[in-house]
Amino acid sequence: MCGQGYGACPALVTHNYATQGQYAATLTAFVCTDTAVATQQFSVVPTAVGQVAVPTYHISVLPNPASDVLHLEAVGALSSSHELQFSLYDAMGRAVRRLALRANGGSVRLDIADLPQGLYFWTCYSPDAVLQSGRVVIGER
Repeated sequence: MCGQGYGACPALVTHNYATQGQYAATLTAFVCTDTAVATQQFSVVPTAVGQVAVPTYHISVLPNPASDVLHLEAVGALSSSHELQFSLYDAMGRAVRRLALRANGGSVRLDIADLPQGLYFWTCYSPDAVLQSGRVVIGER
């Protein structure tokens, strides 16, 4: 039980079903002297079998803190045909640099000499997903 007098309700209530089949979930809500009951029928079916392989990779953004240049490199279990996108954002979330980065293609030089000092955020992503993100400080020159 949760709610008034019983503690806070969690934002999401979950349950794991051990086997597939037909189930019913019932929610009973108590408000002062009123009671409301809702029941929903549903089916549980398997959605995946086994484990999904997760690639290992690392996006290197050096040096940190930086002054005039960043050196970017994507290494790991990505084929060299993977073209990645690298974006650098200022503290307000505005993209200040964007460039293509090839997996396992060596280091790429990114000129940042014209950017003001401060904290910047970066994201490296493939067409399918965000691969890695981080932050870098541009310091004194």
